[in-house]
Amino acid sequence: SITKGGNIRAFYLTLDTPELLYMLGDGVESDETAPETTVSDARFHAETDDLEVWEGESVLRYPFPNPVEYYYYRSPRQYMGAIHYTIRSL
Repeated sequence: SITKGGNIRAFYLTLDTPELLYMLGDGVESDETAPETTVSDARFHAETDDLEVWEGESVLRYPFPNPVEYYYYRSPRQYMGAIHYTIRSL
């Protein structure tokens, strides 16, 4: 649970199948020959009064590959899905 009042939490989603949907984040060039230079955690792409969903990264292999194999990592990416949550009073 997260107490209301400016607390920050981060999480990641993972599947061992290719059904997790995302789209390119803002400012991404689509040239596959050049590494992407836009950082993944610089802006949020969806929000409510209680929640901000920030751009993140995608990993093209499961389990996670060695970080030196940068070609398996893509950023920024925007999650395309639903987040269900409940606001509870203290």
